[in-house]
Amino acid sequence: MSSKSPSGRCNRRQFLATVMPAAAFTCLGSSVIAQQQHEIGPTDPFEIDAGITYRELAQFSFQVYYIPVMKHLCNHYDKQEFMYMLQQAFNQLYTNTMMSVRESYQTRNLDTFLDAYKVANMMLGQYMKDPRTLKSIMQTASHLEIVEQTESVLELRCTKCLFAEIYREANAANLGFVTHCYGDQVLANTFDPRLNLHRTKTLMQGDECCNPRYIFEDAIIEPEQKRL
Repeated sequence: MSSKSPSGRCNRRQFLATVMPAAAFTCLGSSVIAQQQHEIGPTDPFEIDAGITYRELAQFSFQVYYIPVMKHLCNHYDKQEFMYMLQQAFNQLYTNTMMSVRESYQTRNLDTFLDAYKVANMMLGQYMKDPRTLKSIMQTASHLEIVEQTESVLELRCTKCLFAEIYREANAANLGFVTHCYGDQVLANTFDPRLNLHRTKTLMQGDECCNPRYIFEDAIIEPEQKRL
């Protein structure tokens, strides 16, 4: 699709680029902050521990607010154009976030990328820690393992993802992919232009797993290790 559009469409794209990413992640982040303030005084009712589960938190943040709003907007625009504008909005969000993170890393390799990836996602609100378990939300909301790791290749496998379940329950897998999955490629390319994501499966799109494989394209790739 061409990125050129009439001035009205440009204005809508600018609106999405500034408002929609904040709506998606602020809703989740603010809810988690409230949850994490579990030691509170009786005079501050806004910080009372709600005793909410991660599933309930995700349902509240996305199924109650974000997904219905996005579906409503999609119904008032050309669907393909709207999803493209939303993708560009998240592209900008993920790019700006990783650009601010990567300056702290003089060495660019897969080890430093993994660390930068976690920091970037923390800034995006997805890696906030539960003080009771010291685990990040993503550690709890997804089951992720390393399948292969060399100097030039990193392959991961995710067999369970709360976000995929939430969006698929709401019949909004395409929206979920743009919101949560699309940014992985952007984060990789922004950290280092040589780093690319090769992925053929996602839970969000109905596959049995996600299989992200990060490769430094100009590196000499070692023979594949035995897959798990």
